[in-house]
Amino acid sequence: MRDAKAFMTKVYETVRARDLEGVVGFFSEDCVFVDITQPEPSQGRAAFRAYMEETFVGMPDFRPEHWEFIAEGDHVAAELILVGTHAGPLFGYEPTHKVVRWAASAFYTLNAAHDQVVREVYYYDLATLTNQLAGDGA
Repeated sequence: MRDAKAFMTKVYETVRARDLEGVVGFFSEDCVFVDITQPEPSQGRAAFRAYMEETFVGMPDFRPEHWEFIAEGDHVAAELILVGTHAGPLFGYEPTHKVVRWAASAFYTLNAAHDQVVREVYYYDLATLTNQLAGDGA
């Protein structure tokens, strides 16, 4: 069994490297991804891939700027600062070509070997993000 914090660090380093297939590969085939602002969870790796593709298209340089983890057993909590340049359509907003930055937290459930995410629940500062995506600043 891997160390849960070390595994999640690898996941975030892979996001930072913009390795879509690598990131998606860290999620189980039947993973559940909950974006708390959406009415329904996404089910499965293909749905998670689509979410990440949309993010990478809308922000070609999207990356976690900072992360901190707390882990216990198969569960990991993450405090995040995310950043990217809004260079493509994203969540219904046309590009502003401005850098956006927002705070987030995510809660992960890992498989027993700690080598795949089986569930992620993602909370974020939607007001700050949408104000920036709409071109209203931070």
